[in-house]
Amino acid sequence: MKNSYPFISMFKAEHFKTKRNIAVLSFLLFPFIATMSICAYIAIKASALIVFETNPWTDLLGNSLLIMYLFYPFLVTILVYSLCDMEYKNGNFKRLFTLPYPMHTLFASKILFLFEIIFISTLIAYASFLLSGSILNHFFPALSFHDYDIRLSCFIAHTRLFISLLAVSFIQYWLSLIFKNFVIPIGFGGFMTLFSLFTMNKEHSYLNPFVSVIHSMDEFVTYQSISFSNHNYLCLAYIIVFLFINFFTFKLQKNR
Repeated sequence: MKNSYPFISMFKAEHFKTKRNIAVLSFLLFPFIATMSICAYIAIKASALIVFETNPWTDLLGNSLLIMYLFYPFLVTILVYSLCDMEYKNGNFKRLFTLPYPMHTLFASKILFLFEIIFISTLIAYASFLLSGSILNHFFPALSFHDYDIRLSCFIAHTRLFISLLAVSFIQYWLSLIFKNFVIPIGFGGFMTLFSLFTMNKEHSYLNPFVSVIHSMDEFVTYQSISFSNHNYLCLAYIIVFLFINFFTFKLQKNR
């Protein structure tokens, strides 16, 4: 069975290797913890409100979460480096290439696992957002969460978030494959996260996928937009380009 389905075997191996990885667990739990923390904060403040006259999904919950989501790109950076670092330790890359599996199977299993982790984290972020609004609406009906239907715009916002995070992860994966030392990949991710905060409103900011992570929620809070922007199209292009770049860089690990 293992030889008949090499991809499934390798994909299961990725899950087994990372089941106790703190970076993976933190990345998955971050959106839930962040959202519930904001929910608790709003609940404390809401006890003094009689009525809330604007959209609470965006003006209360969305604006508060926007601050928390600024950390998402840096968490992706740590996640990606952690996955590569596991392979660097004890020469796991060399052992990996001794397996009787095609190169594209080995690479695809790792990329799909990264895709899965980011997808689950984004899904948790989406579900936590809706759940927190429902909780606040139940205990504080004066906030008027029930008066607004944001399900579609919220879904699109988190779809944009997923695409942006995936683009950032592919760029960071390339850097983590090239540099074994954590300083450059994580330093670059940290710098770009901070740089994005100061340039997110500039004319050509859409060229920076790190900015797109912030804009995914900002466009929801500001416009409740349900359409894709230049940020999202560029991120899709980054995903495709760096998918190929990462594959050829991954092949080079065999000779390092």
